Amino acid sequence: MGNEGRFQYRRLLPWRLFSVLQKCPHSGTSRVESDLQLLGKSWLFEGGIRVPLIVRWRKQIPKNQVSGFVTYNTDHFPTLLDLLDLPLIPERHIDGVSIKQELVGNSMKLDRPYYWVYTSHQMERQAYNCVAYREGNFKLIHWYEHNHTELYNLANDIGENHNLSYIMPAKREQMKSTLLSNVLVADVVKNYRRRKD
Repeated sequence: MGNEGRFQYRRLLPWRLFSVLQKCPHSGTSRVESDLQLLGKSWLFEGGIRVPLIVRWRKQIPKNQVSGFVTYNTDHFPTLLDLLDLPLIPERHIDGVSIKQELVGNSMKLDRPYYWVYTSHQMERQAYNCVAYREGNFKLIHWYEHNHTELYNLANDIGENHNLSYIMPAKREQMKSTLLSNVLVADVVKNYRRRKD
């Protein structure tokens, strides 16, 4: 969407809703920030990718709700359209879905995978290239530079302290295969190997 389209939607939004969604912090550096039990600010551990979403819209969204619903930034655009009773534009939010029902208090269930990619050139410090995949409560992180994989069950290990890779090798291999067969992830890994050769 060009700038003109973005500004058009911005004019339609209640200002407070727009400003809250724009101001949610996402990153920091692992040297200066702490997420208590969560590991890895600026990495693909939960401390680096788990960000609170706070939405306030008087008389539209009920107060004091807390939800464990997992969402992506790509869900914001279709959600805002839906909240404003504007038609969705699927070709412009291919990866996103409206989470309006969750925001207004109706529990949603989405059975979709979540993917993340991290490359070390994104940070000034030395880091390792990795990709991650979440399926339900299970999350797999694969460091393709070193062919190292870790598997966590976020339902009972939000701090990612107990690597289940060797306890659940079948689950690890199933998720790793799904992760590496994703077109975007496969392209990132292929380009990394091409640069290294």
